[in-house]
Amino acid sequence: MKVFLQAATAATVAAAVAGVTANNTWNIYPNQNAVYNTVANKTPGVIDGGKTDTWQDCQAVAEKASLSIFTWHDENQGQFAHDCWLRNDGQYAPTPQEGHVSGVFGPTPPSEAEFDCAMRKFAYEYGRELIPRAGGFDSLYWALNLSGTDTDKCQVPPPTHDTAPTSSSLFPTPAHLPVDAVFVNAASGADEGVGSVEDPLRSLEVGISRAMSTQSRTVVLRDEGVFYLSSQLVLTSQHSGLTITSYPGENAVVSGGKQLSVNWTSYDTTGTNNIWVADVAGQVDTVPGLQIDGTRATRARYPNLPGGIEVSCGYGCMISGSDASWTPPDLNKFGPVTYYTDSNPEHDRNDTANEWFQHYMIGINGLCSVYDPPVSYWCSEHPSGGGAFAFRTPSGVTPNAGVLPNAPYKDVSQAILNVWRPARWANWMFEVDIAKSDISANNFTFGHGGFQGARGNDAGGDFFIENVFEELDYTGEFFHNETDGKLYLFYNGTGAPPASATVVAPQQQVLVNMSGTQWDPVKDVKLTGVTYTAAAYTYMNPHGVPSAGNCDGSARVHPSTTRRGTS
Repeated sequence: MKVFLQAATAATVAAAVAGVTANNTWNIYPNQNAVYNTVANKTPGVIDGGKTDTWQDCQAVAEKASLSIFTWHDENQGQFAHDCWLRNDGQYAPTPQEGHVSGVFGPTPPSEAEFDCAMRKFAYEYGRELIPRAGGFDSLYWALNLSGTDTDKCQVPPPTHDTAPTSSSLFPTPAHLPVDAVFVNAASGADEGVGSVEDPLRSLEVGISRAMSTQSRTVVLRDEGVFYLSSQLVLTSQHSGLTITSYPGENAVVSGGKQLSVNWTSYDTTGTNNIWVADVAGQVDTVPGLQIDGTRATRARYPNLPGGIEVSCGYGCMISGSDASWTPPDLNKFGPVTYYTDSNPEHDRNDTANEWFQHYMIGINGLCSVYDPPVSYWCSEHPSGGGAFAFRTPSGVTPNAGVLPNAPYKDVSQAILNVWRPARWANWMFEVDIAKSDISANNFTFGHGGFQGARGNDAGGDFFIENVFEELDYTGEFFHNETDGKLYLFYNGTGAPPASATVVAPQQQVLVNMSGTQWDPVKDVKLTGVTYTAAAYTYMNPHGVPSAGNCDGSARVHPSTTRRGTS
């Protein structure tokens, strides 16, 4: 990525300072001072070339010294008259000043203002490419001050909202694709085809299989349709050397979602409400997320997100942990802990601060049973560190009266409580154990969850609740009833959602899975110029603590955790 950024930046800067002489000759600039506010032989990068009668003689001095930048002072510069100063740092940031002549050999480097402007333009273009759903990305445009109102008049056309940049602007592909490349078109291809430009395949999976028998191992995706994955793409060492790329000038999309066929009907469109419903039973079992024409909707929640899920609230949009009573941890919920401490003196670490972490220590089972595998340093007998104590989480929460204005809820079987650890050291997500809860009294006993952070506490911090039907009360929110298959949407617009809108429910948690070993690695796989989108969340999947207390820095990661990691 660093190499790409450098190359792209150079190209952008070159475009921004168009018109600069690029041949290997001297470019002379009268009344320009390239050594302004410096002192020869004292300011780094500026050296004294002596006194010369003319600027041509100063140029000759620079040539003899193999330097490409000089500034000559004429006879009207007092004590500096006829001084020939040279730059050996390659920096050319001239200041207009009469009585000076500057020369640059070869292409003229951009000024600081030109370079700064070019970098801002590049950042804007790159930001739009990185988040295409942002369209014109107004907030970035104004944050980078590209309206031409700054002192340098740095300006690009105002953002439009009907198009986003294509990958070709930042990720140019070769002008000539390999002659044996396999072409795939999700809209008009057929898997019975030959895989040529004129007769493309339809599915990405078949395209990869065909490409593995070619010399170039290249799959070229057209952008006429979206490639929806029915399962994750698994690439092993046998796929080494594979390239998956968009056709030049296009931006293909690979989605982990399922495109839904919806027929919206009015559910509650009275007053300020604009809630619509569609029956998606039989198409998907769950709707963990929702995209409307590529824009993510927010699962019904409280407190609401004024800017939607795409806009951070910072520390806001949460219920204060002090506005609830927390049920203490049940330390016997999973039975006793089995402690292990390595007391072998040959394994001691005697170089740790405060004599912490001198022994390898773990705890197995007990409250660490929520992890997969059920082991952690934080369940060991005597965990060390600032504020260290054995892992635990609260058993439930009862929000104070009035804190949840739409409660009590009729059904919390799909609810998720998102809880920060106090002081926000970590966070946890919990399902609700309905059998042990008193929903009418807003008492929620936690069920599955609590394993997303390794640090525990007796109480929770700031929190919010989501995926509850009664909280479908704000524009851009949705709720899917898994029992009857009804999908509800508080449409952020006038009237019904457009019939032409593409509605996608993320399904695949992992889109591309490259699996190899130290002895049989996956090598030289290139995924370029393709957008991967609509991955389902993984935070309710089994988690393993990355390190079981091995303080030499080596990680002990459970294989299932690696496979299920977020994409």
